[in-house]
Amino acid sequence: MEITNLLCYILFKIYSEGEMNGNLNCSSEDNKFKQFLSIKASAGSGKTYNLASRFIEILGLYLKNKNFSEGIIPTKNLSSIIAITFTNKASLEMKDRVMKFLKGLAGIRKNELERSGISEEDARKLLIEILKNFEDINVTTIDSFMNTLHKAFAVDLGVYPDYDITFDSEKIFESAVKLLFEDEKNFEDLINFLNTLLFLGKDGMNGEKIIIKNLKEYYKIELPENVISYTEIEKKIKEFINGTISDLNEYLLNEIGDLSNKLNSLIDRYYTIFHRKKIKPYQSINLNEVNKNYAKYLKFLENENFDEILKKDKTLPPEVQNLFKELLNEIIKNFRYYVLLKYTKESEAIFKQIEKLKEKEKDVQKRLNIVDGSQITKRITEILKSDSGVPYAFCNLGEQIMHYLIDEFQDTSRDQFEAIRPLLENSKGSGGSIFLVGDKKQSIYGWRGGDYTLFDEVDEDFFLESITLKSNYRSGRDIVKFNNICFAEALLNDISNLITEYNVAENLSEEINKVYSDASQIPVQDFKGYINIHLKKNNDEDTDEFYKNRLIRILETLFKRGAKYSDIMILVRNNNEIETVVDWIHSKDEFKNIPFITDGNLKIINNFNIKKTLLTASFIINPEDDFYIKSIGELGLLTCFDGLNIDPSGYSPYEFFLAVINLLKIENDLYLKRFLEEVAQLSLKGKNIREIIEHFYENQDISISSSEETDAIRIMSIHKSKGLQSEIVILPIFDWELYKKDRIYDYIPLSDFLEDYEGEEMIFTTINSLKDISRTAKSIYEKKIKFQLIEGLNLMYVAQTRTVRELYITGIFSKNESGRYPTPIRSSAILCEMLNNFEKYEDGSNMDYTLEQNEMGIFFVCGELKDFESKDISKTNDYNMNKYYLPDSILFRIRKSFIDEPDIEDLREGMKFGTDIHKLLSIIKKIDDEENIEAEVENAFKRAHSLYDSKMYEIVVNTVRDLKEYFIDIDDCWTEKEFVTKSGNIFRIDRIVKKGNFFYIIDYKTGEPKEEDRKQVDLYRRLIPYETTGIIYYIKKGEKVYV
Repeated sequence: MEITNLLCYILFKIYSEGEMNGNLNCSSEDNKFKQFLSIKASAGSGKTYNLASRFIEILGLYLKNKNFSEGIIPTKNLSSIIAITFTNKASLEMKDRVMKFLKGLAGIRKNELERSGISEEDARKLLIEILKNFEDINVTTIDSFMNTLHKAFAVDLGVYPDYDITFDSEKIFESAVKLLFEDEKNFEDLINFLNTLLFLGKDGMNGEKIIIKNLKEYYKIELPENVISYTEIEKKIKEFINGTISDLNEYLLNEIGDLSNKLNSLIDRYYTIFHRKKIKPYQSINLNEVNKNYAKYLKFLENENFDEILKKDKTLPPEVQNLFKELLNEIIKNFRYYVLLKYTKESEAIFKQIEKLKEKEKDVQKRLNIVDGSQITKRITEILKSDSGVPYAFCNLGEQIMHYLIDEFQDTSRDQFEAIRPLLENSKGSGGSIFLVGDKKQSIYGWRGGDYTLFDEVDEDFFLESITLKSNYRSGRDIVKFNNICFAEALLNDISNLITEYNVAENLSEEINKVYSDASQIPVQDFKGYINIHLKKNNDEDTDEFYKNRLIRILETLFKRGAKYSDIMILVRNNNEIETVVDWIHSKDEFKNIPFITDGNLKIINNFNIKKTLLTASFIINPEDDFYIKSIGELGLLTCFDGLNIDPSGYSPYEFFLAVINLLKIENDLYLKRFLEEVAQLSLKGKNIREIIEHFYENQDISISSSEETDAIRIMSIHKSKGLQSEIVILPIFDWELYKKDRIYDYIPLSDFLEDYEGEEMIFTTINSLKDISRTAKSIYEKKIKFQLIEGLNLMYVAQTRTVRELYITGIFSKNESGRYPTPIRSSAILCEMLNNFEKYEDGSNMDYTLEQNEMGIFFVCGELKDFESKDISKTNDYNMNKYYLPDSILFRIRKSFIDEPDIEDLREGMKFGTDIHKLLSIIKKIDDEENIEAEVENAFKRAHSLYDSKMYEIVVNTVRDLKEYFIDIDDCWTEKEFVTKSGNIFRIDRIVKKGNFFYIIDYKTGEPKEEDRKQVDLYRRLIPYETTGIIYYIKKGEKVYV
């Protein structure tokens, strides 16, 4: 066996012992190494496994022609390989997998060694050599790699090599703004800037806050050299209109008004010919009307279709049509000039301050010797693209990187890629290799610059061979099939058309197809898995209460079935919802002590002992500060300092914090270890005690790593869950906007506004309000919306593909009277449509599912439930409901009396009526079809030995007809079933129906509706260890209420 294949074989053996057993991409069928390869890896398809496999495959190529006894993998060979990941966690996981391989290498069986031609001695030397030089194995994050390149060019970039990197741009911004306000020479320009902002309608009462808010909105935008000034624009427009005008704005407004009056007079003259309703947008035109109807006017002028504004069989004389078009065209032209002036004035005022702000930022970074991490890629791109860039980079790095493995490529920003493009081009031309792994469907970091369109571009530019991983090793069969139907069928065929109907952006359907064309997967696991979805129709009830109650019911059911806390992952759209979910769970007394792992409680700054340590340290170095004296006193720590004198000058920072920790008698734990690690690193960088304290307050994302073995519920954002999985996933608030209509700023060529103008000058402006006026603005706006919408769909995909065994989704959707969803369209609406179209695509999938739609919304259940000791409790024909209920012979029952007046005769009559109705309905179990309803009711009278009563007969028939879906085509049912709670209370439920994997609890009421009715049915639902829907049926009114 060749060494390359042996290495892959070893890797295969190592992972097959306890991990997924995916296809290795060690070599093609002709055993030839694929130098330039991209892997499209859908959720659960073994992305990290294939990345590790490639890494080891490259090691194998180095080993192939080596004489192990003489020279074993020179260090430079190891350092010429780099694996770039998106997160530190992924980087650690990658290194861990490589180490597993190395450990496995030392344990190769003797017969395998003989087949490979490697002696045991050489294998041991090989392992020792690799371990000795393991630090040369480059597995790093994209940000860390960018920083490494930046440090290599530090001198060229004018920064000290020992700089600190920060991704907290907010702090740099705040410091720069402070300097901007303190600059007396800038005071007059700031006032002019504020006046411009107020003129442009920027609201607020505090001038300083208005300035800061708007600077923050613009300051990240690059400043091109060819942005035209307001004065130059004014001059060019005057040239176009051939006039010497003192106040151009006023002139243009007057022109629009005069032209509008002329057009209005023309319409009045021929008013009997025009269609009264359709001509309205062309009457009394003002700025607002032009802005609102600009696209309509433009389309009219292009098509010259007067029939759409005239009455049937009416015509306008040709000369009147020409005049109409001429006036409308002049209105549009003057409106364009006016808008151009307005937004140029805005951009010019902004640009002056942005240029000054950026200069202040440079001063701040130079003074503090820090570098803004978000600007690194732009800096190194300029150097690497120069003629000597790549050789110079390798010279400064002290190594030449030849083999690139890039993980999560869909989240790479265009700036990051442009920075490493020269390195990849050098690798391709110098016998190296390129290996990209990712999935466009999991691109959810667009707000950080991630650009999924790079994947296809790079494949084409670098002639990469593309392989799609088809198998899903993570989720149960029915879960994979469900997501196939949602994303590979319904989304591509129905949902994309629906979104297109909402006129969000052009060619959106094609864009969705580009991303989701490879969504279908082959399930590998031999268990079904389970999905439970409730999408509630919005009826203005308390949405939080609905979400909370549903989440608590799900958790109650899971805990009854033996689920551990660590089996459960709860995913939300944003971090603000994490605290809400924790509060909901803690609102139930029995759940108050449930442990959680969230981003917040992993941050060391939120740990009480760390807070206490930092506060005490602050007090020691500021002993006269009243704030610290009061805070230490409130914590009861003043007595710790009695007779004690800790002089900070006598300690190193690390020793000082150790002394504080000993003083407070804080026990060692993960938070403390992580805290001291950070202190040690900062001490090595020469930071003093005060700077270290400030560092922890300013960098609040410093966290501990959570252990997979910790028995706690994980609650996190969908973004944080990428790359993770869990036995059970709950999506408790499945309802977010797929895109936002926020203001977008960018550059537009002047030629979009001035006809027949060929100059290259640009204006900087808001895109949203100009998308109907400027072709460029429309293109930019639609591209932005497309990116947001794709990312919104991708969030759905990522959320729905994290689970191994069980998935629970709760959402709320809205529709207006015409059946349209509100805009911007939401995730709940998309999932609603996926379920509405589900039956079209499930044929042949062999999925056991129930889909129910009623006044409450949509309910979907599929798959099978298993307990958490692998004991099946949900076989199709054997739910053994009696194990949860007492036998029918129990005589006790609790039922509310339906009494309106405390009259004894009414009481007796009401009780008799209620008893007879319940008795008759309890006899009727399953009905074959609707035609048999009356026969089944007659049979019930006979079996109940009741005297026939025509009124009673009609009531029972109507009841069954109203509830026919719970009598016809059902799998099973139980009537008048009793059960006992832990406290000894005995209850009896009127009717329980099983349809597919779903249960319905039906409670008959013969009295008037009461608030207690809902609570009673909700209680019944909690007593059944399955997902249920409650239905209250008010017999006298014939009214159904869903609970």
